[in-house]
Amino acid sequence: MDERTLPSYEEISTLAKEIGHRLEPSVWLMACCGLRIGESLGVFPEDILDGTARCRRQVVPIKNPSGKHVALYAPLKHRKEGEWGDIPAPVHLEPLIERLPIRNQAGGTICPDLFHQSWDRALKRLGL
Repeated sequence: MDERTLPSYEEISTLAKEIGHRLEPSVWLMACCGLRIGESLGVFPEDILDGTARCRRQVVPIKNPSGKHVALYAPLKHRKEGEWGDIPAPVHLEPLIERLPIRNQAGGTICPDLFHQSWDRALKRLGL
């Protein structure tokens, strides 16, 4: 795929299935609402209402005192705590709401870098 072209609906759908049930909502949030990875990982069910996605937070990797990276919720880029952005959300996102927020296998906050690795592996398996 040429990096200057947008993926087709079929490519997005195939990628969403390939990345797996747990991470699939994030793919659709990025494709349909234009969210970045960290923003898509910060969406909660109450953030999508009446055709609008309220982007309130993002997930960022932070190095803790022991030197290990952990994923934490943080204000949006260029925003202060409590500020948000509203984005139109298509109705076909509604079935995914019950699968938010996106969690790792242990039930914790997923690190954007780990999501990106899953994304890259899915693209490679698909040959995209």
